[in-house]
Amino acid sequence: CKKILWCSNMKVFQDFREKAVIVLPLIYYFAGPLAFMSYLFSISLAKLKMRVGFVALTVFLLFLIAYHLITSSFESMFKIRFFWGWVLFFIFFSSYRLDGSYALFFKRVLILLCLYTLFEAVAVNFFIDASSLPNYPQDRLAAGSHFSDIYQRPYSFGGNATVTSTLLVVMSWMLQRRLWNKALLALTVLVLGSATGITLYIFSVIAKMNHSKNTIITIVVVATILASYFYFIPYEYLGRGKMTYEYFMFIADDKFGNILQYINSTGMSDMIIGKISGEAAYGGDSALYSLVVNFGLIGVLILGLWVLHACSGSKFLPLFILLVGSLHYGVIFSLPGQMLFGLLLAGGLDMKE
Repeated sequence: CKKILWCSNMKVFQDFREKAVIVLPLIYYFAGPLAFMSYLFSISLAKLKMRVGFVALTVFLLFLIAYHLITSSFESMFKIRFFWGWVLFFIFFSSYRLDGSYALFFKRVLILLCLYTLFEAVAVNFFIDASSLPNYPQDRLAAGSHFSDIYQRPYSFGGNATVTSTLLVVMSWMLQRRLWNKALLALTVLVLGSATGITLYIFSVIAKMNHSKNTIITIVVVATILASYFYFIPYEYLGRGKMTYEYFMFIADDKFGNILQYINSTGMSDMIIGKISGEAAYGGDSALYSLVVNFGLIGVLILGLWVLHACSGSKFLPLFILLVGSLHYGVIFSLPGQMLFGLLLAGGLDMKE
């Protein structure tokens, strides 16, 4: 009896750790450093079941990390975690193929995240100061672009409107959803007011039309919501002013400007292998650019080969959405983004419930 009880307790503890790997990253901006326990749980549960190609890429990455640890200050540890933390989730999800029960778990999590985002949108616009919440910058003066007296966008679990909306779109792609779930997602993405998120959402709806059982109803409902957004919402609200050709061109010019400046001001060795220093920023609205600055073209090559090696069939489009979202903000480098990125690279969810 004691042996049976011990085995039962161990099963409960393992199940807790498995779900903690998924949940802790999603509450990072509210749980703080406690969410980094997801890395420890990933390592403790991992069984290192990877294909040869991934093993080779891991070895190359370890050499790159070792180089920067030797040549850079302690600050390199923070940037290594930020840019490469997803590898730990990839190793975990490669060991544990999530079954149908986790598909149901993810559906419930997605609904809760949408509902919380809508609640936060109401709260920060009518009841509380957004800067008092842990998922917003605390200094209004230093981070003025994050706040608005007209319409305050919710940042929710991603700590950023673009990150949150992109992750919600990807999570919904991974799941088979009912019509009301789709309407809830559409409303949530619009409330977040991210031009990138709204664009990726529209793309995901178009791309998945042939896979929907109720395609016509879905098109009508989603088209009605989107048409109402573009026709009735003033430019000052819900990110409406960012859904313009001029804004997209402004963002594109900014990205290309950063690239040209980097090419003209960087030596060949730093361009190839990167250089981690106090001046080499990371995060913000140019995260992939920051990856090049800190880990060079070799770092980008490792990331690209990893995605190409994992990319097949149903995983292509959600990975594409994650990477496009990361062109503006570091979706795949945020802690919740790292978890979803690692999950998709490892094979995604088994939808057989």
